[in-house]
Amino acid sequence: MPALSVAILLLPLVSMFGRYISLRGDAPDRVSAWLRHRRSNRVVLLMTLAAWCALWELPLVNALPHFLFWILPILSTAVLEGASRCGDRAILTRAWTAADLLRLACWSTVAPPIALLMVAAGFHAILEGLWAGTFWLVGAGIAAVVGPIQLRSAQGIKLRRVKSGTLYNRAFRLARKVGINLERVYVVPPGRGHLTNAFGLWRGIALTDNFGEYLSGPQLDFVIGHELAHVKGRHTRKLFSVVPLVFAFLVLLSSRLSPLTHVFRPISVMLLLLVPLLTIYSISRYLEYSCDREAIKFTNDPEAGLHALVSLYRMTGAPINCNRFVELFMTHPSLTNRLEAITRAAEIPVSRASAVLIEEGLLGP
Repeated sequence: MPALSVAILLLPLVSMFGRYISLRGDAPDRVSAWLRHRRSNRVVLLMTLAAWCALWELPLVNALPHFLFWILPILSTAVLEGASRCGDRAILTRAWTAADLLRLACWSTVAPPIALLMVAAGFHAILEGLWAGTFWLVGAGIAAVVGPIQLRSAQGIKLRRVKSGTLYNRAFRLARKVGINLERVYVVPPGRGHLTNAFGLWRGIALTDNFGEYLSGPQLDFVIGHELAHVKGRHTRKLFSVVPLVFAFLVLLSSRLSPLTHVFRPISVMLLLLVPLLTIYSISRYLEYSCDREAIKFTNDPEAGLHALVSLYRMTGAPINCNRFVELFMTHPSLTNRLEAITRAAEIPVSRASAVLIEEGLLGP
């Protein structure tokens, strides 16, 4: 236990060291280096939390004061998230205030870290034969839903409905063309975070208002088509419905595992935490691939789709690829995988993906 405690408490220091190394890099590369660091550090955090929860199933550790189970990882995660957001402000040139940073750190700590701790507490209670553990799982589900919503709010994402303009006209024209019931279009001011993003909502779509600065014509149609595919497939509702189904399955499974000895319970708890999390991320990535394919069908212009994605990644400085293990913990596939999937769906040479990256300056010849 002491070794794992030290590992958790050292995570913020690792983050700060990564920030220092990123800042020392060349200006064109430091944003990408920082974002790669953020991705990998998030995986380290989730794996460490899962190991921490598993360790508490050992009798010797479980005999310790239970407030340590909550306090140590929550405090260390909060410090890590605060340090990471400070790094975002410095490297990604976000205009967040101290209050913004505090809110961002708070809600980043709620989901998924605190949600994972609540899931682990629920499993422990159920494995002990206490069905009251289901309340912990319900609380974890609520945290998993509320946390990301509040995080978006802390990032300054506020929906503003529009009834005219280029985005409005192109969205409704494309929706009518492909037979999608679109009711609302929102423009999202980038806010102090200068964010660039797009969202598929319940019968509506939203794009930050700086999209027009980088994309136009068929490329903008691809982004709109991608979000319309989310609306068509009701993906927001499906993802929200997956969470309670997963938790219901886990309640039944953990009740079956209750006779397990303390030797096997740490491994079981770690799997019960990570497998559902990875399943939800996998479903999210699958839906993103699906929406890319649908957007190509809507626009009938795979070249525009390839260039739109590459332009967006170049604009935000996001890494174009990542380690396969790291991608398991991502809600979106890497850019290179998305480009190759589009070429296969459009039945054009896969080499075209690399060619577009070279043309856009994101990959050397």
